[in-house]
Amino acid sequence: MNMVVFFILGLVLGSFLNVLLFRLDREEGIIWGRSKCPKCKTQLKWRDMIPLLSFILLKSKCRYCKEQISFIYPVVEFLTGLTFALFYTQLGFPFNISNIFQFILIYFFIAILFFDYLYYVIPDKIVLPLILASLALAVTIRRPELINLLTSGLIFGGFFAILYIISKGRWIGLGDAKLSLLIGLSFGYPNSFFIVVGSIWTAALWGLILIVFKKASFKSELPFGSFLAAYSILLIIYQYEIQKITYLFT
Repeated sequence: MNMVVFFILGLVLGSFLNVLLFRLDREEGIIWGRSKCPKCKTQLKWRDMIPLLSFILLKSKCRYCKEQISFIYPVVEFLTGLTFALFYTQLGFPFNISNIFQFILIYFFIAILFFDYLYYVIPDKIVLPLILASLALAVTIRRPELINLLTSGLIFGGFFAILYIISKGRWIGLGDAKLSLLIGLSFGYPNSFFIVVGSIWTAALWGLILIVFKKASFKSELPFGSFLAAYSILLIIYQYEIQKITYLFT
């Protein structure tokens, strides 16, 4: 029953993630602006915005102009619901600071995954507060791990920052360096190593697949931040299983 509750909670919060994705840094804002159809600009009513259900009942078309609704909306909502349910199934939800912070990280890593996928950008408004929160948690609650967390953050964040400077942004984005700093501060070694290396290999494999099927070239951009965010979510949910694997190779 609790798993269902977390799934529904994820659907609702996933709906707000859609607001972030399509309205962050735009004139209407995410607090005061009213939701509108991006095609006909008609203001949407509550029955048009029931997470996942409205998309199904409307048969993926706007009630007013009959234009196709982007599949991004239900995918974000469903993925958020699914990850919340899996998080609860794997770890339960004792209300301690560490688990609550992991819960928050999952939520915003989903946002980062889709931001980078859609726009090839990782918003500072999301990453920088998380970096500060991770640092504060490391200094207060996770003091025995402090050196590990700081070192991991500086190594991985610094590595990608150097690549950004050397390539003048052609190989990697500065947002990826900030995200890697966050990952290092949040997960430490060897978990952050698993995330970064897994992301590099998966991104390289995905790029090769796209090239083989002529969907991209060697000069095409890849949303590397999406891979980092996806692996971070997997590590949070399946951290105990993954830790057993990573310790075998470290």
